[in-house]
Amino acid sequence: MSDSYAYLEISALQELRAIQRRNLAFLASQADKFGDLYVPLHIQNQLEEAKAKIDGINAELARRGVASSDPPPNTSLPEVVRYYVDARTINTGGDYAEGSIDKQGQVNISGGTVYGAVTGTNEGTINVNQNTGDQQQPAAPLRQAHAEAQQQAAAARQSGSPTARALMNAEFSLESALRAEASSNASERAAAISQARQDVQAIREQAAVQALVRLLDQL
Repeated sequence: MSDSYAYLEISALQELRAIQRRNLAFLASQADKFGDLYVPLHIQNQLEEAKAKIDGINAELARRGVASSDPPPNTSLPEVVRYYVDARTINTGGDYAEGSIDKQGQVNISGGTVYGAVTGTNEGTINVNQNTGDQQQPAAPLRQAHAEAQQQAAAARQSGSPTARALMNAEFSLESALRAEASSNASERAAAISQARQDVQAIREQAAVQALVRLLDQL
């Protein structure tokens, strides 16, 4: 695979590696929530693909005498996940940092969750959505659905229910929808919500998931 990188300068290879590290760090943070036995297949495939790209870049860099701190090829998937979860420097949709992070743009803070750059140099606006006064505002429907899926998935895993995988997939899809919403990407938000509905389609008649089904139908 390193042959495809042979024409690139070292600086370009390092930039590509930084991108793939960020991708892998995000995927690892998602996989870590499911546990080794329950990581959805599509996340496993994406993890392996991103790791293979990093391995290819590192092979070309090594040929030119540039060392790497990444896990070596053939490292087990759980070990890869743990490495990049530990290396992740921003835990709310941020970057795996290769050097300092310097971003210009907008940071959105909603419901205690930070979306965007929060370390390094930030130039732009910071929007904070928070409740004022003593009256507590209800959570937005998408956040309610995500919280419900998260709670039900945790309960299903603990009890060993066969619905666990479907609920965890729905939780992941709804988290993707939240990220799309935070970045004002309406098409990705709609696609992720549609995927969440498909995730629970096979179990939607079960009494235990009716609250989640109703919330999904409202989105």
